[in-house]
Amino acid sequence: MIYKSTVLKAFKCKNTGLHYGIGGLFSSEELERVAYLGDLGFVGKDVKEIKPEPVIEVKQKETADKPPFKHVGGGWYELADGSRVKGKENALKAIESR
Repeated sequence: MIYKSTVLKAFKCKNTGLHYGIGGLFSSEELERVAYLGDLGFVGKDVKEIKPEPVIEVKQKETADKPPFKHVGGGWYELADGSRVKGKENALKAIESR
């Protein structure tokens, strides 16, 4: 859970070293830290609880979509084994022959 509160006095957080200006938001995973700064008058006592967004794993596209070679400029193509050939047709032939 992440806790956020509005900054009332500018300060530098001793834990993170970040500077907070008046009107900004202070956030922490520790409710005690936000409450402590609220008692000192640095942040407001209105604390908002925010649930962090779940991390979504993105799968990469299948390699079947991508050609098994890379264009390196000037009509040259680099194959998966590191060798280079000139011309796309020659690159395709080289891959088929392997």
